[in-house]
Amino acid sequence: VDPADIRGYRPTPHLRATRGVRVPSDGAIDAFTVMKLLDEAAAALGIERIDGRAASVRDGSVHCDRGRVVHAERIVVAAGAASDGLVRGIPELDGRVPRILHGTGVGLRCRATPGLTTPDEVLRTPNRGAGLGVYHVPFGSDRFYLGATNVVSVEPREHARLGSLHLVLQSAMDEISSELRHAECRMVTGHRPIGADGFPLLGRTSVPGLWIATGTRRDGVTAAPEIARRFVNELLGMDDGLPACLSPERRPITVLDRDQGIDVAVRSRLIGPGSSTGVSAGRLEDEVRRQVVRLYDRAGLDVGVPAELLDLYADGRLDASRLVASTNVD
Repeated sequence: VDPADIRGYRPTPHLRATRGVRVPSDGAIDAFTVMKLLDEAAAALGIERIDGRAASVRDGSVHCDRGRVVHAERIVVAAGAASDGLVRGIPELDGRVPRILHGTGVGLRCRATPGLTTPDEVLRTPNRGAGLGVYHVPFGSDRFYLGATNVVSVEPREHARLGSLHLVLQSAMDEISSELRHAECRMVTGHRPIGADGFPLLGRTSVPGLWIATGTRRDGVTAAPEIARRFVNELLGMDDGLPACLSPERRPITVLDRDQGIDVAVRSRLIGPGSSTGVSAGRLEDEVRRQVVRLYDRAGLDVGVPAELLDLYADGRLDASRLVASTNVD
């Protein structure tokens, strides 16, 4: 499609797209509406929900922060990024399960003010910087969502950083429409669960009755039906269960060799936030490649890792010596 024909698309002139691709099936679902429907479905099935936070899991029981203890023959730890704290508190699994990292994302729930024209369909800019580009998702006639950043950390970040908020605001006004500055907004923050190798952790553990399902990055909602189906099969001892290569008790795996990992990191940094336009493309790529190679050397990496995790390995927050190459992940 011709970007000039997209309703409400008014970016900064030098960042205007020269072409666009319309994906007819690209829709949107309000996350709050989905949660409300899930609550109603659980209530209709007679599932009891407990108002509290799981503080620890041990001896076949879930201990809640308000003192309640729930006993069960089977326990599935599926608490997103918060699963890391629960799993690390289980002595039998110490050092046997890859860390579950926190991919903190900042987005904005917005409302168009009178006279403001915004896109009436989902609008996404190209991926960059080891993550998504900025995107606009409409809800109804005057409400829309702008997202989102992804800052990966080992420990949870309770609050968003000003830099992340600035990135969403600046990118949205520069790349979608400068008129968005007139919209009203409310910031929202979430934490994507990311395995220390970038892959999910799915299946039973060596602790009797304990299962783990997390590490799905930004694909948790879309993958949930298939994961749930396979989990049920596994729990009931049926065929078509969970992939053995994603078993929670494993060394972190990688499907990239060192050169491939360096290439991916270089590409992501070249088109990432803050990449310079004042240096020739060849010189810039050479400098970025030297920086990435130094990070790989500092981390002691002889295999490739996801670009968004490279800094954590280089800073020693993740252990590169435990990585093992795998060709069994499809």
